[in-house]
Amino acid sequence: MSEENKKIMESLKNAVDVMPEGKREFLRGYAEAVNTMAQIYGIPRPQENG
Repeated sequence: MSEENKKIMESLKNAVDVMPEGKREFLRGYAEAVNTMAQIYGIPRPQENG
C-alpha cells in the first residue's frame, strides 16, 4: 500500500470513530458500491510500485 493510501486510510479510520451511525453506513455503502461496480465492469485496480 502506498504512503498516500495509508494516509487516506488513517484519515478515514479517525473520521469513522467520530461519525454518527448514519454517516458510517453511508460511507460503507458507498465503498461497497464502488467495489461492486469495479468487479462488475472489470475495472483494473491500480498497481502499486513497491
